[in-house]
Amino acid sequence: LQFLFRRSRSTPGDTSSTVSNLFIARAQKCGTSSIWHSLSKHPDIRLARDPDSGKLIKELKFFNHKIRRKTARRQRELFDEYFPAGAGPRLDATPQYLLSLKKHK
Repeated sequence: LQFLFRRSRSTPGDTSSTVSNLFIARAQKCGTSSIWHSLSKHPDIRLARDPDSGKLIKELKFFNHKIRRKTARRQRELFDEYFPAGAGPRLDATPQYLLSLKKHK
């Protein structure tokens, strides 16, 4: 099982609370859907939802968009819009993140 687990501060300078993020970053056709479906059954894991329609999103593709010009705070705010409020980790399974990492080396 390969995925990235990242804890980040919920607000800059706030050390009291952190938000957990689970990123499944694997090559395409390597089981990301199976891993996502298995992890999505856990009651504490928050899944990405379209802010307008409420539809579940497996591949958020958030970091593939041109958000690099945004401040870190604005990036977090935009990312947060896709997840319901709660205490559990947030799950994103976008295989293209792995390809994006190769391009930026």
